[in-house]
Parts: sequence; C-alpha cells; structure tokens
Amino acid sequence: MTAGALVAMLGACSDGDLDADPTETAPSVTDPPAPVATSERPPTPLTTTDEVPVGGGVVVADVLVVQPTAGRFHAFSAVCPHQGGPVRPPINGMMTCSWHNSRFRDGDGTLLSGPARTGLRRIPLRIDGKKILMP
Repeated sequence: MTAGALVAMLGACSDGDLDADPTETAPSVTDPPAPVATSERPPTPLTTTDEVPVGGGVVVADVLVVQPTAGRFHAFSAVCPHQGGPVRPPINGMMTCSWHNSRFRDGDGTLLSGPARTGLRRIPLRIDGKKILMP
C-alpha cells in the first residue's frame, strides 16, 4: 500500500476533529455509563382515599388531608401559622387550631378567624388509584 493510500484511508476513518488533544484517551468500551443526574424523587404516600371521610380529614406527619366534598381532596400544613399549634381535621367545614382556636376553611385553607394572620400553607398532592401521595 502506498503512503498516499494509507493517508486517504486514515482520513476516511477520522471523525474530522483536527483540534483533538492526542494525549486524551477515549473511554473504554467496558466503562459503565455515567449516572444521569435527576431531581425526581419518589412520591411520599400519605394515606388512602378510604381513610379520609367526606367532610373530614386525617393528619399524617404534620400534613392535614381533607375531603370537603366527595372525591375532592386537599392537603394543608397541620401546623398553625400563628404559633405552630396542631390544626385539627375539619368539622362543619372548618379546621381549628388546638392552641388558640384560629379557624380555617377546609376547601382552601383560608383564614376565617384569628389570632393567626394567614391561612394554612397548601401542600400539593396526587391521587393514584386509592393512594394519596405527596409529589
């Protein structure tokens, strides 16, 4: 084979990167692929739809899950924004702080009466079959 033919053949196999550092080594074919960074985490199970009564709610780990009307579920912080007291599940459409009786609407967590100055923090949730999950 002539030198010209060898140069032509090598040029055809090149990836065309003339600026590549000849001291760099290519990754081995047997190297495992690099892990893909992901910010997704599995959802946290809170309760099931069967455990939340219509017109009521349940507290799970500082989260108050309510069902104001059949099939509608909401989640709120079960910690009162006033001084951190526990908020009880709703009765007659109102969730009440055990410490100072601040009252909040069960459908959206808005403040109905103080001493709290703000409503309850809403927590996103997802329904998967009968499971109620916090994404």
